[in-house]
Amino acid sequence: EDDEEEKEKSENQKSEIEILLQKKEMPEFTFEEAENLRKELSDLENEKTDIKSKITDLEIQQSHNYGEDDSFLPLVDKCAEIEVNKFKYSICLYDEAKQSDGTSWTSLGHFSKWDTSIPRRMHFTGGQTCYNGPERSAKVDFECGSEYKITSGSEIEKCVYHFTAQSPSVCENFIVEMIEKEIYNNV
Repeated sequence: EDDEEEKEKSENQKSEIEILLQKKEMPEFTFEEAENLRKELSDLENEKTDIKSKITDLEIQQSHNYGEDDSFLPLVDKCAEIEVNKFKYSICLYDEAKQSDGTSWTSLGHFSKWDTSIPRRMHFTGGQTCYNGPERSAKVDFECGSEYKITSGSEIEKCVYHFTAQSPSVCENFIVEMIEKEIYNNV
């Protein structure tokens, strides 16, 4: 009942506005009323933009390959860091890989794909262009581990980085491996 009343009220308001527009008459508002309407319109436009952005993010997430049985899905938006020599590296899965010298961050690329020829390898491409060089890129090879963490990293050629990371998502028999490890450590 309330929904029908709201719908009828909304339709009545629309028709009143349409009549005024046809007559080219605009209702008069006080300055305060006009400001409140402008703010309400601005808030609604911001909300619409936020919703569109969330829809785009969800569409992008749906387009990603999350591995067999979506095993990497729990790692969406998970980040890990490692320090190697004078640099700090941060890799946010399905998002961005970046490098810091302590003062600023440099993009090594955004997630682009899983390697089809090398199992458990994630590619990041389109990073910041190197001085007199190509765009930076990174490869991340995964091995079995109890949590997502980066275990090593290096620049294997100019502006091309290689990392090794651990994740339970690549463990085929993770529970069995952990039990075996526990048994072995207690022997």
